[in-house]
Amino acid sequence: MIEPVFFRDKAGYIVGRIIADSRVIPIVMPIYNGSHGVYVDTVILAEPEVSIILGFAYSYFHVDVIKHEALVSFLQTTLPAKPVSEPCTSIGFNRHGKTVFYRALHRFVHEAHEKFVIAPGKEGAVMIVFTMPGCNFVFKVVKDRPCFLRSRELTPKAITQKQVVEKYNFVCHRDRVGRLVDTQEFENLRFGKIRFSKPLLRDFAPAAKGLVSFEGDHVVIHHLYVQRKVNPLPICVLHDKNHESIRKVVIDFGYFLKDLAAQGSSPATFSIPGIMA
Repeated sequence: MIEPVFFRDKAGYIVGRIIADSRVIPIVMPIYNGSHGVYVDTVILAEPEVSIILGFAYSYFHVDVIKHEALVSFLQTTLPAKPVSEPCTSIGFNRHGKTVFYRALHRFVHEAHEKFVIAPGKEGAVMIVFTMPGCNFVFKVVKDRPCFLRSRELTPKAITQKQVVEKYNFVCHRDRVGRLVDTQEFENLRFGKIRFSKPLLRDFAPAAKGLVSFEGDHVVIHHLYVQRKVNPLPICVLHDKNHESIRKVVIDFGYFLKDLAAQGSSPATFSIPGIMA
C-alpha cells in the first residue's frame, strides 16, 4: 500500500496493489470521517473502476509526496493502460503531467500520417472542434463570435472569447464529479498547413481569425484546448439501435444532472462542450 493518503473533497483514498500469480490487481479503499469516526466505505479491486477514480473526469488529488516520480511509476505499473501523463495530473502535479502529455501528443501528431479533420457531430456555435481519426483527443479553438458556419443557422448565444476562457478555467478548478472532461491549454502551436483537411481550413478563415493565423505553408494556433475524445450524447442516441442501451444512456443523463446539481452547477453554468454523459 502507498503510505500517503490521496485526498479529494471529503474523502481520503488508500491506494495500493496486490501481486498474485504474476497478476497486478489494483486496490483502492475510500475512507470517510463519519459521526462514529473514520471508516472504510468500500474496497475497489476492478481495474476499470480504479482507472475512473484516478481519471481525467475528476478533480485532482492532494497527495503529500516529495518525489512524485516514484509514485507515478507505481501507478503506471498498476494501471498500465493509462498514459503516463494521467497519473501525474491526477495526483496534483499537473504542470509535469502537461509536459509529458505534450511530448506524447507531439510525437503522435508528427508520426501519424493523418490529417486534422472536423470532429464528428453537430457543429457548435462557440468552438471549432477537430481531431485526427486515430487520436484519442479533440482539439478546440474558440470562435471569434458564436456562429454556425455549415448550417448558416442563427444562434442566440452572445458569449465572448473571454467568457469562454473563464468558463473553462471554472471547470478546471471545480469538482468535476466524474462528469466533466479535464482540459489541457496550449498557446502558439505551429503546424504544417498540409496536415489540415480543406474543410477545416475553410472553417478557420472566417470564424477564428483572432486565434488562428496563416504563415506561408504553416498554421499557427495561438490558443488551443485539448480534451479526451468522448462520444457526443446525440450521436450515441441516434446511432445506437439497442433500445436497452439508449434507455441506460438516458437514465445516466438524469444522474449526470443530479451529480452536477449536487456540486452546485448545471449545464447552463458552463454553456460549452466537454460534458460527459
